Amino acid sequence: MPALATIPDVELMTVGMDWPGAHGELTFRFDHLADAVTAANDDPHIQVPRLKIGHADPRFNSGEGDHDPFYVPGDGEPALGSIENLRLENQGAVLVGDFVRVPLWLAEIMPAAYPSRSIEGAYHDGRWEVETPGGKKYSFVLTAVALLGIFRPAVEDLEDLQAFLTEGEGVEYVTPEDLAAAEQG
Repeated sequence: MPALATIPDVELMTVGMDWPGAHGELTFRFDHLADAVTAANDDPHIQVPRLKIGHADPRFNSGEGDHDPFYVPGDGEPALGSIENLRLENQGAVLVGDFVRVPLWLAEIMPAAYPSRSIEGAYHDGRWEVETPGGKKYSFVLTAVALLGIFRPAVEDLEDLQAFLTEGEGVEYVTPEDLAAAEQG
């Protein structure tokens, strides 16, 4: 099994208005962040958000432009970890998660090569509204976090990972034995 890493306590998004998203201005409210936490942590119909490099490449998509987690766009790109332990900080204004099962090579170059990150979320018909097969409704569901290199994310008040990883808690390395023990226990 390859060496993996966990990068704890990564800020993913914040409440804010008129963020310059790829499809126009976005506004994230407190209920969006709270729903993302509930969906990811408590709903068995919601897939754990994935970590990836960059946003979806349109050459591999159907062109529908929908980030609905129940629609399979046909991407063949690998997941390079997942985002777990989603939680709210700063009185519910900041969504935070842990990057887990990240290949060690990626964790080591991330601060320099991919200093920014950008969320992808589920929406339907232009609205931040998702209904699961189980009938639960959410105003927002986090589906992925894209690592960004030279481009800035829409949510502009997130600190670069370079500063976060060099001044903060940093990377926690996970040996294959640790991972196997955690999965058994």
